[in-house]
Amino acid sequence: MLLAGMFMALLDTTIVNVALPSIRTSLDASEATLSWIISGYALAFGLALIPAGRVGDRYGHKWVFFIGLALFTIASLACGLAQNDLQLIIARVMQGLAGGVFVSAITAVIQLMFPPMARGKAYAIMGLVIGVSSSLGPIVGGLIIEAFGVDNGWRLVFWVNLLIGVLALVATVFLLPGGAALPRARQVSRTGTDWLGLALISAGLVAFLVPLIEGQDHGWQLWSVFALAAGVLLVVAFGAWEVSVAKRDRSPLVPPHLFTHPAFTGGVILALLLVFALPKRVLDKSPAAAAE
Repeated sequence: MLLAGMFMALLDTTIVNVALPSIRTSLDASEATLSWIISGYALAFGLALIPAGRVGDRYGHKWVFFIGLALFTIASLACGLAQNDLQLIIARVMQGLAGGVFVSAITAVIQLMFPPMARGKAYAIMGLVIGVSSSLGPIVGGLIIEAFGVDNGWRLVFWVNLLIGVLALVATVFLLPGGAALPRARQVSRTGTDWLGLALISAGLVAFLVPLIEGQDHGWQLWSVFALAAGVLLVVAFGAWEVSVAKRDRSPLVPPHLFTHPAFTGGVILALLLVFALPKRVLDKSPAAAAE
């Protein structure tokens, strides 16, 4: 059920690409709306990962996974039922938030369930699912649009998640261990939540990503430049704050000592390169890029 969740989250990052022309025609959506359908999902997904991981560490990753997956399935239904572009954007952002919540639990549960010698194989299988789901997205989306037409096809693109989501939720309740079965998930500091750190990183990501989404459509006005600069400053302030929290033996949102481990730092760099590659594929497949 963990890999089913990962499959859904990554499938949704690419399957919607081929539905954008149909959405534009069916809902008379603007280019900015199409950008937010893709980028709003990614932005919300990224914002949810860190706080969801911390909540899972404290209260248990099983139910964080279940709640996130349930919300993702409901948001997928809402996306397909949207009657205008605003409704679709809101549902899509909610889908991204929910995706970030349950994906954070997937890697944590794998880390807790598997001993070190078997963990590499588990992550390798997860990586295979990520690659397959990302590649299948445009193919499955194209087949659905071709089979069901412009007005209904794009809705079914979102509803692909419904059956997978319901089956994964049932399997989670009965098969996924939690509580005492994952004792290490409870071994976290109880000194409080790093709310200031959460606010800094959230504001920094929003300030950095919104101009990247809207800046080109508005001709890179002065506000977008200032927002980018503010985003960089807020992320730097977040890093400084996390170091300060760690020095006071509190519970930082992102423990700085993690970056002293070459495996962790290398993994972050590889993940960053992967994320940089995904938006390029999205833009290349968008209607705006096709027109160019």
